[in-house]
Formats: sequence, structure tokens, C-alpha cells
Amino acid sequence: MFRTFLRLGAPLAWALHFLVLYGAEFLVCSRWGSQAYAAVVAGATLAALAVLVFVVRSTAAGTGFVDRVAFALGLMGLGGVLATTMPAFMIPMCVGTA
Repeated sequence: MFRTFLRLGAPLAWALHFLVLYGAEFLVCSRWGSQAYAAVVAGATLAALAVLVFVVRSTAAGTGFVDRVAFALGLMGLGGVLATTMPAFMIPMCVGTA
């Protein structure tokens, strides 16, 4: 069970982070505004980064093919989470919602 988490943890963490950010942009912005959206983005990003760092550190010493793939997916997941988060803080949030 734990090995399965290590193998699938990186893509699942990135996908969940992506889903939360874009879902929250609609739901949170329409109800609570940009301050709440910034808090959701920060919380989701920290949670995803924690999972991804755990996966990368746990699979770094592995010698098997699956461990190497899980490690590479962890690194790509880190890049994906950061690439998804950067526009949320660089572009004005919740514009056009009232």
C-alpha cells in the first residue's frame, strides 16, 4: 500500500493541486474574494509540495526502474505545482467577480 502511494503520489498530488486551484478560482472568488483565494492557493501549494518532497526523498535512493520513474515524476510534479501556482500570484486574482 505504501509503495503504491510512493509510485502514484506525485501525479496524484499535482492533479489534486491543479483541480483545487482552478476549482477554487471559481468557487472562492465568487463568494469570498481574492484574499480567501490567496489563502486557498497557499494552503494547497504547501500541501502538494509537502507530498512531493516526501515522494522525492523517499524514492531518491531506490535502484529499481519503478523507483527511478517515481523519482522523476516527483521532480516533474514539483515543477508542475510551481508552474500552476506562479500565475495565481502574478496575475490579478478574482477580477470581474462581484
